[in-house]
Amino acid sequence: MRPKLTEEDIYWGSKLACLEMIKSGTTTFSDMYYHQEVTARVVDEMGLRACLESSCF
Repeated sequence: MRPKLTEEDIYWGSKLACLEMIKSGTTTFSDMYYHQEVTARVVDEMGLRACLESSCF
C-alpha cells in the first residue's frame, strides 16, 4: 500500500505536531511513519528530540 500523503504534507504535519508538543512542554517523542528523513529535519529545525522508526506492514 502506498501512502497518499506527500513529503510536503508530512513536513507541515510534523511541524505543526512539534509546535503543539513544544507548547505543552514535551521535549522528546517517538514516531513511526513514512519519510522519516522529513520528520528528522523538522525535529532538528524545532529543537526537539525524537526516536524515529520506519514502519513496515
